[in-house]
Amino acid sequence: MKLKLKPLFLILALALPMLAFSQKVNTAIRGTVTDSDQLPLIGVNVFILEGRAGTITDLNGYYEINAALDPGTYTLQVSYVGYTTYTEKIEIGEGSTLFNKDFVLSPDILDLDQVVVTGASPTTTRKQLGNNVSVVDGNSISSSGSVNTLGALSGKVMGAQITQNDGNPAGGISVRLRGPSSINGSSDPLYIVDGVIVDNSSTNVINLSADAMSTGLVGGQNRLVDINPSDIERIEVINGASAAALYGSRAANGVVQIFTKRGKSGKPSIEFSTSVSLSQLRQKVFMTDYNQRFGVRGSDRLSTTQDRLSILLTLGLSEATLQAQGVDFVKVGPVNRLLITDKYSVQRYDMQDEVFTNALGTENYLSVNGGNDKTQYFASFGYTNNNGIVKNTNFTKYTGRLRLNQTLADWATLSAGIAYNYSLSQDLPNGNNFFSPISTMFIMDNVWDLTERDAVGNLMPVEPVRVNPLTVIETFDITQRTNRSIGDIQLNLFPVEGLTVNAILGYDTYSLVGNEFHPRIPYPGVAAGFFPDGYVSNATSNVTLLNHDLTVNYTRDLNSSLTSTTTAGYQIQHDRTHFTAQEGRDLAPFVQTIAAAANLFSAPVQRIAERSIWGYFLQQTFGYREKLFVTLAGRVDGASTFSPENQTNFYPKASGSWVLTDYLKNSSLGDKISSLKLRASYGQAGNLTGIGPYDRYNNYLIGQLGGLSAVTPSTVLANPDVKPERMTEMEFG
Repeated sequence: MKLKLKPLFLILALALPMLAFSQKVNTAIRGTVTDSDQLPLIGVNVFILEGRAGTITDLNGYYEINAALDPGTYTLQVSYVGYTTYTEKIEIGEGSTLFNKDFVLSPDILDLDQVVVTGASPTTTRKQLGNNVSVVDGNSISSSGSVNTLGALSGKVMGAQITQNDGNPAGGISVRLRGPSSINGSSDPLYIVDGVIVDNSSTNVINLSADAMSTGLVGGQNRLVDINPSDIERIEVINGASAAALYGSRAANGVVQIFTKRGKSGKPSIEFSTSVSLSQLRQKVFMTDYNQRFGVRGSDRLSTTQDRLSILLTLGLSEATLQAQGVDFVKVGPVNRLLITDKYSVQRYDMQDEVFTNALGTENYLSVNGGNDKTQYFASFGYTNNNGIVKNTNFTKYTGRLRLNQTLADWATLSAGIAYNYSLSQDLPNGNNFFSPISTMFIMDNVWDLTERDAVGNLMPVEPVRVNPLTVIETFDITQRTNRSIGDIQLNLFPVEGLTVNAILGYDTYSLVGNEFHPRIPYPGVAAGFFPDGYVSNATSNVTLLNHDLTVNYTRDLNSSLTSTTTAGYQIQHDRTHFTAQEGRDLAPFVQTIAAAANLFSAPVQRIAERSIWGYFLQQTFGYREKLFVTLAGRVDGASTFSPENQTNFYPKASGSWVLTDYLKNSSLGDKISSLKLRASYGQAGNLTGIGPYDRYNNYLIGQLGGLSAVTPSTVLANPDVKPERMTEMEFG
């Protein structure tokens, strides 16, 4: 029996050390985190990087991490917004281990340790970057009072020129990070929401008239108005072509990355906010109250077609008033001549009181988030209703968002999100044009009472041929409706230490419908040439964007002083636009749809465009003692817009960053300069969207000739060998 047991004991004796080595070690790390004044810091992130375990400090600055880890060397990281990140190596041996560690964090004045996202997924810190990055937190966005996310960025991004192009409540806003950068294409930056490339065009669905300069209905909305500012966690803005190595040539004008809120582990947390706003005209434009008006001298001929009524309308006075002042008409053939003194008494009106109003608005937001160590969720609902300061303008928006984060294993996580938006805007003609209430108010003389009505209640016209601004406000119906959905699914893998693999599949799709209605003008001669018989139009723009990104990132310490980060990946994008429109005039009574038009004065419009864009990139960064960083990158971009010979092009990038703060501490400048970083970058990018998907071909136009269908050549000469514009940019600071 003893002889039989000896082999068993021998096997167990040999296996015990292996079993002990393979067992996890129960590790506990605890302590407090304070600032330089020994005050506790609340919500500080304390994280074991390799072990993927961490926590945050409580109200007393206390933290405690309990984790089962394999024996080895780990990095303990302590980070907090506005403070320098602290890292320390710890050794985990065999058996239970307890560490007591207190930390004192110092302010990070230049935010050099702030973590930013520089590609489809890799993260880095500001001190590693050779190009400028501006970060705006969500609180600054939601408290700005703007329903448009881009409007909320105004004054918060260095060097950005943010301009509102339209005075309506949801009017378009343009962003220029580095000024104009294209001869023919857009100079707008690339917009990304949670890794999804989104459309921010200003498609015009309410300005279809062939006489656009006359009607002047400015109606384009930026589609980022669909994003609820209260859902935003932060926005990162990267300027210039040097940022395009990871994002592609569509980022030649810079990148605006929007990150929305996500769920956190713990009990369900509910947030509700509501606000009421009052908007009003900041300052009136001066309007004269001088009670005299200059008239026409005695023998001046007014017109071969004007009669008594048109002359009275010109003067804004009744015939009895003129006769009381000794003024009379003289008939000479078919022409009315007017005998009148140089000036006469009139009543003046401040028409701004009739056009502008105090506008109420409300924004309501409800969100709930929570979960456990494996699953976190976030859901929100928003309702916005804002009136414009011009009467009868309004913007109403409903938003909903849902995101789930799931830990599949220690080396894999999955995240999925979907957002929906429905919005409705009530617009008016805008800009310098015939129908605009604001433009009309300042073009005409202010001797007209805008509130005067005829016997049946119609507002009286102003001047012989001009529509009363209040007629436009009360009777024109111009609306835009949007249904939009943005979604993504993201898979993050951590197969070995230092290696991350990130895959993103995202979509952005929306339908924008515009309707425009002008009633008949009941007064002959008024608005002649500007659809006095009524006008109606309907247009629909359907847009779909798809993008798929795969990024591999590998970080390794080459030695105690040198680190290496290698990033490679590809991007595939596809977009499709389908636009249809119809407009007509000479309307039947009581009907405001396109069916009311007896005269479809333009042919129906239908445009379909599809485009594919792809890119591959490789980037290498070396860091020396967390002070000196050098980055080299290259990218190949292609687009179906160009011919096969010119579709793919190579664009390089290089950047460097040198943090000198520690060197200053031991020098005479230490008391004068608290933080210092030198940076420089160089990059090239090509504009892949500077021409339309089919502009390199000879396109033909469809029209009518003698009542028959006709095909006519385009006025633009084709060039099948056209190449992308190439931007070269250098930046230092």
